[in-house]
Formats: sequence, structure tokens, C-alpha cells
Amino acid sequence: MNKATVTCQWLKDHLDDENLVILDASMPEPRASDSAVIHAIKGAQAFDYANIVCDQSASLPCTMPSAEYFTQQAQQLGVNTNSTLIVYDQRGLFYAPRAWWMFKSMGFKQVYVLDGGLPKWQESNFPLQQGYVKSVIRGNFVAKFECTAFVGSNEILATVKEYQSLQASDNVVIDVRSRARFDGTEKETRAGLRSGHIPFSENFPFTLLIENGEFISEVEQRELLTRYMPDAHKKYTFSCGSGVTACIVLLSAYMQGYENLCVYDGSWTDWGANTELPIAEG
Repeated sequence: MNKATVTCQWLKDHLDDENLVILDASMPEPRASDSAVIHAIKGAQAFDYANIVCDQSASLPCTMPSAEYFTQQAQQLGVNTNSTLIVYDQRGLFYAPRAWWMFKSMGFKQVYVLDGGLPKWQESNFPLQQGYVKSVIRGNFVAKFECTAFVGSNEILATVKEYQSLQASDNVVIDVRSRARFDGTEKETRAGLRSGHIPFSENFPFTLLIENGEFISEVEQRELLTRYMPDAHKKYTFSCGSGVTACIVLLSAYMQGYENLCVYDGSWTDWGANTELPIAEG
């Protein structure tokens, strides 16, 4: 396997490592009040890719920013080229894989997802803090964006047209939403979105890979990937609602040795809103 996750015990044992940077990549959740306490792992900083570390001019949520802007934000977090970066989220394993892929796409290699996230950490009675810390140093990491890590609707449409003309393609779109959303039997919660899926895409719900906020066993992951993504040599583009949970399946595939992987940035929020783009149901 390609190592891309760490356990809570590993993080606990390395909390005092000099080069360690811990980021809570959760999306802001509704709180009972503005004064409600945010619990975080000791030493964690906030990494808000929904509102801060994103393209501020984009109309779609969580859009990837430029390498220059990403560099600025990463350096403010104290990220150095020799840092070991751990990303986690407050739901276990949900938001953090997106942050992991963002850093990977920007050329940062020593980044890992905390399997089980904050719930597992709390369950283990490991050190917590109220709120987040801020780095007192400026990092030296400089991002270099790998443009093939994220694609837009034009690349997806080209794949659809290839299927239409050849009835085959080396590019496969994997939709990780629920089967009901994929089939179009469940309406989208975002206003203005059509129901259904990208023509010729395959459905692989991300929830199949997770149990109690953690990845299922390596053997079980491998069995699912072999079933839904049988040809490891093809290019797989992952899509979801907004480009977040797509990274969960991508992370699993990466760990199992799949190499040609990318995310449809914008995903169904982009495709479903554009009436000029084709959809399929059922």
C-alpha cells in the first residue's frame, strides 16, 4: 500500500515532533451558539478550504485556488518543505481527504490523513484543546500545482463524447454519491440542480468504504475497488456533490496502488446546474 493515513496512536506518539503540523480540515458546522466551544486535537490549526483556502472569485464551492494563493496560506500555517502534515476532521473520515489531495496536488508529499479523525481521538482520551492555535513562524513551502489532479466539465464532457462515439474509453468517471442520487430518484438538496448522473459514469458510493468514521480493512477496500474499478491502468476521475467526498474513494484507490487519479472540481454542483450538459437517470 501507498502510505497515506496514520492512526491516532501514531499521532499521539509524535505530538512533540519538531516538524509536525496538524490541520483540522473540517467544514464549519452549525453550532448551538457563537460561544460554543470548538474542541480540537492538541496543536491543531484550522484549514478551512470552504471559505479561505479556495478560489475566492469562484461561484462553485471549495474550488481549488492558484498555487500562489495556496503557497501564501500554507506558509501562514507554518508548513515547511520538511514538515510532516497530518489532516483530520471532526466527522471521522469525511472532509480531511480533500485537504490531503489538495496538498498532494500542490506537490507536498509528506501529508497524511488521520483515520478516525477527532471522534477516534476523543474516544482514546488523547490531548485536546479549545479552539485552534496559530503558527508563530512562517513556513517555506512553495506550491507547484499538478494540473492533472483536478479537472473541469470540459474534460468530463470529452470523456462522455468519447463513450458516445467509441462505446469505450480509458477514462472512467466514478460518482461516489448515494445510489438514489445517482439514479435520480432522490432530489438534490442544492437549489437549481437537476437529478441524475453524468452519462457513462459509474456509481461507487463512498459510504461503502467507511465504518464508524474509519476506513474498513485493507482487504475489504481491495475487494470493493476490484469490483468497482477493475482496471487499475485506466484513468479514474472522481465526482460527488462538490468535490469533497470524491476524495475519500480516491484516497482508498491511491493507497491500493492506483496511479492515474483526479477529481472533478465542482462535481455535481457544476454539472447538475448546467442545462447544456447531458444527464442520465436510472
